[in-house]
Amino acid sequence: MLERIIVFKKIIYFTILIIVFSSCNTKKAKENFEDIHKIKKGMSFQEVQKIMRNKPFKKELDEDGTSFTHLYTPPFASSGNYAIEYSIKDSIVVIVWIHD
Repeated sequence: MLERIIVFKKIIYFTILIIVFSSCNTKKAKENFEDIHKIKKGMSFQEVQKIMRNKPFKKELDEDGTSFTHLYTPPFASSGNYAIEYSIKDSIVVIVWIHD
C-alpha cells in the first residue's frame, strides 16, 4: 500500500512539473510559430526583424562562413528549434527550418 502511495505521489509530481515547464514558453513559442510561418526564402534580414516579435535565443555562424542562423523558441516537446538561415553576403533568407 505504501509503495502505491509513493508511486502515485511521483506521478503527480512529474505531471505538475510537465505542466509548469510546458507553460513557461507558451506565449513566446506561439508567437514564434505564427511569425515564422510568414517568413519566406528571399526576404531581407530587416523584413524578418519586422515580422519576428521575439529575439532569437541563439545566433550561430555556419562552419563554412557563408551563412548565419537565428534560433527561436519552439513549442514544448517539439522535435527541434525554429531557425532562419541567412546568407552572409547579402543577409537574405536562405532557408526557414520549422520542426514540428
